[in-house]
Amino acid sequence: MIDGDVGIIDFLKSKPFVHIVSEPRSGSSSLFFALQEGHEPEIDLNEPFHFKDKRQTDETLTYLTNHINECKVMKNHGSTLLELSPNDQERLWGLPAYVVGLTRRDWFSQSCSLAIAEYTKSWDIPPYEKINIPISFYEKRIDQLIAMKRDSFKQAHHFHLNICYEDIKFPKSLSYRHLVSVNNISNIEEIKAIYDKFKTFYTTYLRLAD
Repeated sequence: MIDGDVGIIDFLKSKPFVHIVSEPRSGSSSLFFALQEGHEPEIDLNEPFHFKDKRQTDETLTYLTNHINECKVMKNHGSTLLELSPNDQERLWGLPAYVVGLTRRDWFSQSCSLAIAEYTKSWDIPPYEKINIPISFYEKRIDQLIAMKRDSFKQAHHFHLNICYEDIKFPKSLSYRHLVSVNNISNIEEIKAIYDKFKTFYTTYLRLAD
């Protein structure tokens, strides 16, 4: 439980090692860099198991087992962790980490951010750039987002804390804070209509959306 006088970032900085488990476009990179500030481990712990083979996974887990006191934070997507072997998952969850489940309340912004990133193949675009997202493409991203949230929830029994991006007060000094905005979408009214169409379904499905 976080004391009312202590912010989420300060609370997590008090933990020896934090493992962030999230969905894409949930603000996990912003939280990761806020917590990592001043701590640079020998290996990259920003989604270290993404697109990695068995050898690389084993090297990462071995490094964490032997040098976790030299690390401060790691982040992964829940869907990525489910792709690890049962043995590797056991090794991962056995690490002495404070595990945080991170999500976003604003499903619409998150789904738009995911659609833009997947459509442009870029995770960060200028706020003035406008993108026209095909309706069929956006519908698939909603399905993708639901699946990824479900994958994270499957591992919720490992979480010590669940937090929402909207509740985090990031320091103004943090350079990595930009999340792709709904304002980047030129056909936003069409996209919003599709979102509203599906909202009842996935609000009931995961009981997270506003």
